[in-house]
Amino acid sequence: MNKQTFILTASFALCALMIFGLGAVIRAAESSLPTPVQLVMTPYIQIHDALAKDSLDGVAAAATNLSKAAQGDKLFPNEFVQEAQTLAQAKDLDAARAAFKPLSETLIKVMSDNNIKFDPYAEAYCPMVNAHWLQTGTTVSNPFGASMSHCGSLVGSKPVSTTTTCPMSGGCCN
Repeated sequence: MNKQTFILTASFALCALMIFGLGAVIRAAESSLPTPVQLVMTPYIQIHDALAKDSLDGVAAAATNLSKAAQGDKLFPNEFVQEAQTLAQAKDLDAARAAFKPLSETLIKVMSDNNIKFDPYAEAYCPMVNAHWLQTGTTVSNPFGASMSHCGSLVGSKPVSTTTTCPMSGGCCN
């Protein structure tokens, strides 16, 4: 093995180790959540991320997976499953966002009522649409429109971002 091949092989191995190590850290952080919540959060975050990018890509499939994960589990009320099914049937961004709002509220209520810590997720709120949601990270990622992607604030025990940007003449991020 020549020196260049060795360096490439070692670099590849290091990258793979870092990727798998990061996955282990994320799984360890999520492992503090009850299994039913873990199963719901993966598709929930997929939906959030798509809507934050003004996209419906994967939303229907993720909402269907979310519904299946919650169905029959005593932690989640039937309304949560129905809200996920409504979201899965959304034909446009407006309908998807309209369905995501009550789904998020119900998920937050379930976690709060059962004293489940939101970690590693953060609760955020946008007064423009009077909506709460859960997200990853500490920078607001608003799923209710890419035009106001950073509008809102984090609430609860997470630190609030020091700056938020509102395209609506500063009216939403007070």
